[in-house]
Formats: sequence, structure tokens, C-alpha cells
Amino acid sequence: MFEQTSDESAIHTSFSNIANLYEQVSKLLGEIDKQFKDKNFYPNLNNPNAICRWRSDLIENINGWQVGSIVRPYVFAHEEENDEIKKQVVIHISMKSKIPIISFGIFTYNNDITNLRIGIGDHWLMYWPFQTHNNKDFNFNIENEYFINSEPINDKVSNNYKQFAANSFTSIRLFRVNSAESLNRLVISPSIELFTNGVINIENLDSSEYIASSDYFELMRQK
Repeated sequence: MFEQTSDESAIHTSFSNIANLYEQVSKLLGEIDKQFKDKNFYPNLNNPNAICRWRSDLIENINGWQVGSIVRPYVFAHEEENDEIKKQVVIHISMKSKIPIISFGIFTYNNDITNLRIGIGDHWLMYWPFQTHNNKDFNFNIENEYFINSEPINDKVSNNYKQFAANSFTSIRLFRVNSAESLNRLVISPSIELFTNGVINIENLDSSEYIASSDYFELMRQK
């Protein structure tokens, strides 16, 4: 029940802050869609206008009442209809971590995912390959100063995750993405470079903007 000392005005302020954050994230998602579309990438969702997030309507599961994490997958529109699709760019926005962050990763698959369409309830398929703490399904390895690789621990997990093979990802403080230019520079362009070439020259990255791999592990531990 409510404590008699509850600060009613503080509750109003908290909800206003969350509503403002959601509004900013909504604008960000719209700009992400626009910039990816300019590069011929499109949301791999049953409903491209919906957000893919975890939620719960259960009374006792209060963590599911709010949106704390959003994932958004993008596939490249191949010119040939028969071309196989075995990878996609996945954007993950975490608002409940100690520092709000945005990550981009390249998800690769063992099989063709041309017909794979993600529903809003499939958040978990792309959430857990980013979660380095208390994760029994994936192994995480530091690739370099800024990139981490996750892989399923066995074939059973891979099958459960639609033949998922690996995720190579990096992260940025969410509030550093504060303009269309910074979004393109920090997220869109490097994610497409990674998608296309399979590697990024980390010397070209601005070290002041990206979260070091070791720091990312610590942030996930503190959630």
C-alpha cells in the first residue's frame, strides 16, 4: 500500500520525465527508419509502425508495465527476389540501464530469414543476445575495445532463436545521439559498414562516444 510520506508531486514529475523520454525515443525511431530507408534497409517487423518491446499485463509483474527496452531489426532490400537473407541490423535501446544506451549489432543466422517477420511479442529474440549479465543461453566475448560478440551456447538455443548464429555489437550513450548528424555518424553509417564488410576499423571511431566493451559488461551487471 501507499506510504503516508509519499511525495505526490514527485510522482507527477517522474511520470512527466518518462513521458518526455518516450517522446524523444519516438522521434529517434522515426529518424532511424528514415536514414535506414535511404540506404535501402527496412524494418523487419510484421507491423513496421509498432515498437518491439517486452511487456506484461500481470498485476504482480510491475517491471512489465513500462517500456524499458526496445529492439528494432532492419533487413537490406535485395534486388533479386531469390537472394538469401542471413543477417540483419538490430538496434537495441535500453532505457532502464544505469546509463541509457543505444546499441547496434549485426545478427547472423544459419538459415535464410527471408520469411522471418518479427512481431511485437518477439522482443526476447533480439534482447537476450545483448544481455551479458545472468544470461544462460549465450556466450559473450570481447572482440576489441568497443565490440562484443555473442553466440548461442548450443544448437538447441540457436534453434530456439530462429537459427541465430552470432551478434557483433557496440554501444553508445543514448543522449549522445542528439541530432540527425550524430545518429548517422554514430549508428547508421557504422552499422551499415559492419553489415557490408563484416568489420569496422575501430581506429576510425570516436572513442569519446562509444562505450568500452569492459564498461558495457559492468553496466549490464548494474541493471
